[in-house]
Order: sequence, then structure tokens, then C-alpha cells
Amino acid sequence: MPLLSKLFRGDTRLEACLINDSAHITPGTKGPFVNKIQRAIAQLGGDIVSQNEVDSQTYGPSTTSSVLNFKRQNKIVNFIYQSTADNIVGKMTIAFLDSRLSQLDAAGKRRCDCGDPIGSANRPLQKASIKSSLGANSAALVSSPSQVVARPNLALPTHVLRMSWQITKLAERANGRQHDDMVQSCDDLLDDDTMILTIGGPLTNIPAFDYPYLINTSVRSDNFGLLLAAKKVKPMFSDTLRVIVHVFESNSQEFGFTDGGSYDGVNYTPFVVINAAKRRTDRLTLLHEMIHATGLLVHDDDSQSPDSFPDKSSVFSINDQRDHIRPEHLERLKKMPWFRDSPI
Repeated sequence: MPLLSKLFRGDTRLEACLINDSAHITPGTKGPFVNKIQRAIAQLGGDIVSQNEVDSQTYGPSTTSSVLNFKRQNKIVNFIYQSTADNIVGKMTIAFLDSRLSQLDAAGKRRCDCGDPIGSANRPLQKASIKSSLGANSAALVSSPSQVVARPNLALPTHVLRMSWQITKLAERANGRQHDDMVQSCDDLLDDDTMILTIGGPLTNIPAFDYPYLINTSVRSDNFGLLLAAKKVKPMFSDTLRVIVHVFESNSQEFGFTDGGSYDGVNYTPFVVINAAKRRTDRLTLLHEMIHATGLLVHDDDSQSPDSFPDKSSVFSINDQRDHIRPEHLERLKKMPWFRDSPI
């Protein structure tokens, strides 16, 4: 029987491993098929291997340890001739990995397909900010398409949207820490009652963690492999939104995405991933994805929007001239578990 998972399907070396003892994959082996085994174990919550072994496609010491620990945890042992797990990938291991991955392939698409792409020409904004054009101490009121909310900065906020940054070492090398400026850009659109509070400190200061794989954001197991690695490094309660900065595959047009829900038999709260290698001109991807994390999917400038006309300047559009958050979206944010009384 051939391998069925998207990751393994059609790989002749792994197909041989499923059939022939002589094709077992052992420490010291090199090749692109080794990368697939490393990635599969990560997607199933196993140990992350070293960047060097991923780059060199090598079944080295960290891969050996990862395979051994995964087999122990999942009791992959051929009791005909052994009593404990070994550190090779043979028939039972490749079949187990393929079966689990196939189940995840069939589990459906990610929570939100958006990715905050730019829906029109990616040109620099030619507008002043709401606050600078109307005055820093004035509330912005615009009648169409809905009332704009902008912070007047008159007093300390009484509520916060709690989020916590994480960043991978790959993202750090891609200058991903520059995305820390998103917080202020997004915060400027919130009302004077609310601000974004970064638990654990700014993105510029937090330690980076290992996740050595670029992710294909349309492959849900890629997204959750990243999440599982992030959770091992930093457990988090539901009253804080997890925001991870990582690197997407080079052909990705996405600036960020939101996922969550059921994966491998476990239900996960929504999380946001920001593409380290891409910067949107308006720096509002974080707030856009926060609104997606409330469960809202249809954009304000979408033809399926319930409004009689599209709002192309809402932060919850995919236009490139966004400058406000609609009150109804702010109300959705205020119903999330990560909306809390300010500790200030």
C-alpha cells in the first residue's frame, strides 16, 4: 500500500522504507526525505531538531533523539524482536507517521483563509493619520460607512487586549523583530477606553525559539506544528492571545493568518501568526487578525458583506488604505477572553 499523506505521498525513498527492511532510515542518512520525517514529527508535537540538520537534510544527533523520543511516547516497538523503541525509521514508524498525517490532512482547512493580503495596488499610503488630521485630542466621527473610532489619548485606558509575542530564530534572522511597531499602529485605532497590552514584554526583547521549517500556510499541520513548538516554549492561558512571528514559504502572499480549533483530537484557542518577511504599509495586520480571532470571516470590503456598501477603509478590509476600526468590531473584541480590565 502506498503512502497516503500529503507530506509523504510519492516519495520513493519513504515508500521503500514502508516495504523493505534494507531501506530503513538510520542515523547518518542524508536526503530530502529526512526533512520530511523531521517535519512530520514536529507536526505531531514531537521534539524539534537542529537548524543545521534541517538545512543539511541529515539524520544527525538531534533527529536521532527526536525519533527515539517520538517512538517511546507512541510505543512504536516491534515486540517480535525488541522490547524497547530504537532510533531508526522502519516500516512501523513510517506507517504510523503516515497514518497520523493522513488523518490530519482530512481534518479540514485552517480557521480563516484570509492572510490579510493587499486587495489593491501595494502603494504607500497618501493620507495623514486619523489622529494627526483631526487633532490628537479629538475623537474622530465619520458618518459613512460607519462611525470611526480613534484614540484621543486623553487618559489612561481602563481596558486592555492582552496579547503575547513569540518569535522563532528563523524569523529573527529575517528581521522579524521589526514587527513590534504593529502594536502602536493598531493601538492608535482603538478607542480611548482600550489599548493593546503585550504580556511578557515587547517583541524586541523576548527570546527566540527553534522552529527550523518554513511553513506553507495552507497546510494546517504546518501551522499547528509551529503552534505546538511555541506552546512547549511558552504555555499560555486563554486570557492572552498568542501571536507568533515566523517565516512563510517564499511564494506566500500572506502577511499573517489566524488559526485555532480542533487539531489531532485537541481543541486549541485562536492564535495569530505574522509573516516575518513581509511588512504591510499600514502596519495593521495584527488588529485585522485579532478581529478574525473573534470568529468573524467576511471582510468589510467583501461583496458578501452584510452591509449595503463595502467599507474599503476599515481595518477589517484587505484594501491598502485602512484607517479605522468599526464600532461593531471593537465590540466583538471586547467580548473575547483576552479583553480585560487594565492593570494600570
